[in-house]
Amino acid sequence: MVVTIPLLAIDDLTYTYPRTDWPAVDGVSFTVEPGEFVLLTGPSGCGKSTLANLVKGLIREGATGTIAIDGVPTASLDPPDLAQRVGMVFQNPDLQFFGVTVREDVAFGPENLGLPRDEIRARVDDALEAVGCTHVARRVISTLSGGERQRVAIAGALAMRPRLLILDEPTSDLDPGGRQEILEALADLRRRGVTILLIEHNLEEVAEYADRCMVMDRGRVIVDSTPFAALSNPADRLIEIGVHPPQRYRLARALGLGEASDRILLDALRARPAPAVRLAPSAEENGRPAAVVFEGVTSDRDGRQRVLDGVSCRIGAGEFVAIVGRNGAGKSTLAGHLIGFLRATAGTVRVEDEDAAGQPVSVLARRVGYLFQNPDHQLFMDTVAGEVGFGPRNYGIDDVEGRVGRALEQIGLTAFAARPPQSLSRGQRQRVAVASILAMEPRVMILDEPTTGQDRGHLHALLNDMVELHRSGRTVLLITHDLTLVASYAERVLVMDGGRLVFDGTPEAFFDETALLASLGWNPPVAVRLGRTLGWRGVLTPEDLLAGEGGDGPGV
Repeated sequence: MVVTIPLLAIDDLTYTYPRTDWPAVDGVSFTVEPGEFVLLTGPSGCGKSTLANLVKGLIREGATGTIAIDGVPTASLDPPDLAQRVGMVFQNPDLQFFGVTVREDVAFGPENLGLPRDEIRARVDDALEAVGCTHVARRVISTLSGGERQRVAIAGALAMRPRLLILDEPTSDLDPGGRQEILEALADLRRRGVTILLIEHNLEEVAEYADRCMVMDRGRVIVDSTPFAALSNPADRLIEIGVHPPQRYRLARALGLGEASDRILLDALRARPAPAVRLAPSAEENGRPAAVVFEGVTSDRDGRQRVLDGVSCRIGAGEFVAIVGRNGAGKSTLAGHLIGFLRATAGTVRVEDEDAAGQPVSVLARRVGYLFQNPDHQLFMDTVAGEVGFGPRNYGIDDVEGRVGRALEQIGLTAFAARPPQSLSRGQRQRVAVASILAMEPRVMILDEPTTGQDRGHLHALLNDMVELHRSGRTVLLITHDLTLVASYAERVLVMDGGRLVFDGTPEAFFDETALLASLGWNPPVAVRLGRTLGWRGVLTPEDLLAGEGGDGPGV
């Protein structure tokens, strides 16, 4: 009998961060076989990234239990040896670039191993070919798209010829096209025999690529099975902890199906009455007073590169507007003009009928709250409570403690009030930033890619809070790459491309723009696609598809 040794074996692994009272990783044990593609998911702060850092050797002191690669305990390996066995790609690829050009960067690791020049050249060529980046080999990294940069980061890890490749949310900052690029690159690597451990919150597409799915909660692995079994059978429990299964899995479970292919789902839905879905009014029909107006706004970067080109639109008070587009399309640049971070080269930006150009950031910040894509760019106080109270206290607003308490309760961080923000997970730090904005009670809220580092439970809780704010008259601008959020929350969609506004309309109209979606390289969410195939107008979410008992038929 031949006994095979797992590529990765973890036994009773436990780790507690200094000055904390509970373990981030708590008695975890599992194995990964050579060639497996394992998806690791769970709520923010559950221990996923800590587990990855332990396997990679970025955390060593204080851990108990064992980690072995090919039967060799990682504790016995020095960093260069471990780097050749375990490669890691971070959420932000810019954190691991060392070279100016693509080839220079991919060669950095092999060069530090002291390998012969011919061997380095061969490794770089193989790694770039594996991720489909040979055509950008001579390019300067700063000129690449988000998807290209992430693939180059993967190539840098592959050049070390690791046995295991760990990726920590590599697609969270990418547009749908860039996300698809990465998933296809990973699928090709799997076919080449690379063993992959992928950490992800957004499960919509990635579950289809994995062989296996593990779910963590409070430092422990609570589910370990095939993706469909792991994410459909205990779906209610998963949603409770902040893990939202893919739309197709949720539909299959609700319809009592044992698989989730388009064909099976469509057959089951055709047997049900069509849903009666009320179409949303167009933006022009809402009749709200203006909260934000852009009139022919043009903006140049450094006086040379045009980043906005004649953008004009009016956003009504209380609207919930999604701003979408490819990486670098001008979404964040457009929003940055509302709070004075950027000033228009030409045209006018008005906030609540006042010209933003004549107001400093300190004045605009009381009307416009801005959540940055990277929360660390707006956190600087020693405690969470101090961070949330900084704005109201700085402006001399009464009842600072009351505002802080309400904001922390709203985003579920009351228990962390005395903690330093930088001791929290990225998702938790983002929620601290949200609370600091909510404490200011602005009339316009801008959320710039709030999906970054967030589990779906906290994300939906945040957006549901934003829905309540916009119902009370607040204006919400959601900058996102996540089309499922557009379908679920937005009442209006603005599409930016190349610095221009190329679409302005309802979500229903946006998803009908098949030529526009194709030009961007985007696919509609599963529920939208199934609804369109069935001829059911107005369907945007799984709940819409399942609301068909007694509906009035297609076209309603």
